[in-house]
Amino acid sequence: RQVMRAWLVFALCLGICQAFNAPLPLNGRASIDARARAAARPQVRAGASHTSMQALPDLSSPSRRDLVAGLLGAGLLLGSAPAHADRSYTTMATAKKQYVPRIKAGIALYEGELKTAIDEEDWEAAAKAIGPDSKPYKLAFVSKYSSGVIKEVVELKGLCKIYATSITASDSESKTTQQLYQILQKYAEFNRQILEAVEGKDKASALKAWKQGDFAIRLYVDTLNKATPRSVGKIELEGDVPSLPEQKEEEEA
Repeated sequence: RQVMRAWLVFALCLGICQAFNAPLPLNGRASIDARARAAARPQVRAGASHTSMQALPDLSSPSRRDLVAGLLGAGLLLGSAPAHADRSYTTMATAKKQYVPRIKAGIALYEGELKTAIDEEDWEAAAKAIGPDSKPYKLAFVSKYSSGVIKEVVELKGLCKIYATSITASDSESKTTQQLYQILQKYAEFNRQILEAVEGKDKASALKAWKQGDFAIRLYVDTLNKATPRSVGKIELEGDVPSLPEQKEEEEA
C-alpha cells in the first residue's frame, strides 16, 4: 500500500511538472547531472539575428596596381540572394542580344557626352548624363533598403550585373562572377563621386572619379570577355582599357 501511494505521488508530481514545464524535483547525483546537461545546452539570444555589413573597400588611390588589386581582392557582401542562371549557348546568346547593345550604349555615353560635359564644365549636362535615369547609371548601381529586422540591405543592380550572371553563373556564383560584382560595385561608387563633384562644380574631382569609373567599366568588359565562350562572342569596344595617369608616367619613365 505504501509503495502504491508513493507511485501515485510521483505520478501526480510528474503531471504537474509537465503541465508547467518545470523540472522534476530530483535529489543527489541525478539533480547535479540534470543541471550540468542544462548548462551545456546552447543559449538562444534575442540579438542573434543581427546582420553585419562589410565596409566597402577603400580604392580611392588612382594607382592602376592598387585599383586592380582592390577590385579583384576585396570582399563584397550584398543583401540579395545569389543570382543563379541556367547556362547554355542559347541562354547566353539570348542574354548577349538583349543586354550587350544597351551596355555598349551606356559606355559610349559615359566616355562621350559625360566626359565632354565635365571637360566643358557643363554641370547641368553632366548631372543628366550620370543621374539615376541615365544609361551609364543603369549599367550598375547600388540599392539600399530595409527588410524586416535588418536595418539596411545593400544590393548591386544593373544591366552589367544581369549580363555577368548570365555568362558566368550557373548553379552558384563562380569566382569570376564575384570579381565582376566587385568591379561593378566600384564603378557605381565612382559614379556617386562624379555626381557629388558635379553638384559641387569641382572639375578636378569629377575628372578623377570619371577616369577611375572608366577604368572600372573597361576592366569589367575585359574580365567578362575572358570568361565568355568563343561561340557566344565578346563585347567589342573601341580602344583598349584606359591607362590611369600614374601608369602613363611609369611607362614613360
